[in-house]
Amino acid sequence: MANRGEVEIDGGTAGTGTAARLPAFGHHPFSGSARTRVEANGRLALPATFKGAFTEHAIVRSGGTQCLFLMTPRAFELVVDALKANDPDMMLDNRKRQLLFMGSPRISVDRQSRVVLPPELRAKVGIEADSEIVIAGAIERLEIWPAARYDAQQAPLVDDVDRMFETFGGLSTDPA
Repeated sequence: MANRGEVEIDGGTAGTGTAARLPAFGHHPFSGSARTRVEANGRLALPATFKGAFTEHAIVRSGGTQCLFLMTPRAFELVVDALKANDPDMMLDNRKRQLLFMGSPRISVDRQSRVVLPPELRAKVGIEADSEIVIAGAIERLEIWPAARYDAQQAPLVDDVDRMFETFGGLSTDPA
């Protein structure tokens, strides 16, 4: 039986006979990053490491003017629920709620795991035709950054994260 907020997958983990547990958003947390290009028409092929979570559709929205967020429909529903819980007044305002959904179009994912990013959203964050981008896993969503902005804003934080591991002594070997 899955814990609250987790999804149990039939068949379990290979060789263990135990059920694999996934977060409520239904896929393994996105992690890692990949550099790629957006085609002139806005089409983007998702890197292999991120393909499994997306089937027929994805939800895309801007993260301000910095990057785009790409989420599964289930993850988007959970984000909206969290927004509602954190700021119920905002979600009670019909116009703001409508704008949230208007600015978060559902886009198709083809059989080769390609999506077409809407031109107005690409323009908002500065992703130009045939430009280099970084797709970064951010747990429940993918962030799609213009490569130069990612390098300038995100890369310096890597040193801080690396320092966390310099003092990490490892996990306990005691049985759970």
